[in-house]
Amino acid sequence: MNYQAYLIAAHDQFDLLLKLLKAIDYEYNDIFIHIDIKSKEYDEEKIRNAVKKSNVFFIARRSVSWGGFSQIQLTYDLLDMACKTKKYSYVHYISGKDFPLKSSEYIYNFFEQNKGTEYVSFDNPVYEDAKYTDRIKYYWLFQEASGKNFNILDYILVKIQKLFRVNRVKDINFNLQKGSNWFSITGDLAEYVLSKKQLVDKYFKYSKCADEFIIQTIVENSEFKNNVYAGGIDDGNLRMINWSRGVKGKPYIWKKEDKDMLLSTHHLWARKFDTNVDYEIINILIKRIKASND
Repeated sequence: MNYQAYLIAAHDQFDLLLKLLKAIDYEYNDIFIHIDIKSKEYDEEKIRNAVKKSNVFFIARRSVSWGGFSQIQLTYDLLDMACKTKKYSYVHYISGKDFPLKSSEYIYNFFEQNKGTEYVSFDNPVYEDAKYTDRIKYYWLFQEASGKNFNILDYILVKIQKLFRVNRVKDINFNLQKGSNWFSITGDLAEYVLSKKQLVDKYFKYSKCADEFIIQTIVENSEFKNNVYAGGIDDGNLRMINWSRGVKGKPYIWKKEDKDMLLSTHHLWARKFDTNVDYEIINILIKRIKASND
């Protein structure tokens, strides 16, 4: 039997994480977990005890900043450990605030039956939104720092760079692409992404929110582009994410009143959830998964 790997990035809401782990616990799944070093609630033993069938691995903890290069480093940390552990048929990257909408067996079988297809989400068929290019065109030297003052400093520095016509990507010989940073890709593509680490470091370090460029740009400029899921625009990673109902650029948090939508969709996972906002929707999904397993 083939094995699949789950890469999980988590930083809080550990009760939700425990429920997530139980939901994806399956004999042919290996789980790789990163807990942000800033988290004080970390309990490795409790996490391990939540899983009965899967192998669980913890990667070295680092501080991860929203929009920072540390998000890309984390993705590479997880991919590196997974690829060194085993040859996986699929590698799934999710957050600790995601939750499956189907049983682990259903999800496993879905990917085994569609072997070779890459589930990567692209915003558009062709990248042409110049406003996002600023994220990688200029140096964002304070993108790992937190606080309003650092954001102001970065924007001042970018304005200065514009005056001097700085352009970090003017000489690139590849096409840019952009989309969601969550994915389900073959083990072959995972290894290929790892092989492009030097290119990523060169062009995307000191960028802002560049994690939404990495996988898409690598795929766009490779033979793997031919294997991307046909529905790969917008929701090609099979994650149900609603931005239109979200607040201030953040995805909508699913609630119990959304249960019919979540239970009837073709998507395999949804994000995001927050037990402080609505705990009941998680229990509803757990009941659905348990019923599927019976």
